[in-house]
Amino acid sequence: CARFPHLHRFELHQPIRWAQGCPLEKMVSEALVFDDENFTHTPQGNIVISAFEQTLWRSDPETPLKVYQLLSGAHYRTSPLDLRRMMDAPGQHFLQA
Repeated sequence: CARFPHLHRFELHQPIRWAQGCPLEKMVSEALVFDDENFTHTPQGNIVISAFEQTLWRSDPETPLKVYQLLSGAHYRTSPLDLRRMMDAPGQHFLQA
């Protein structure tokens, strides 16, 4: 910027919250379902809509986990609070396709 000749521009291209290879980062990412690197899915066949309850987290956690991964992969503002709400907030209803 010509108006600020002494201005130094810096750009952050990679987050610096964790040290390279930090085992705590891996544990936190897995626990809070932050890892969406493999978030690719191409719909196939007919779309079937079904409901599930919060109790599914205990009996078959893979299904609600996939729904949360879709939510967090599609919306950058998803937080661990959203995950907690899916697990235990009263009055939650879920549909999946």
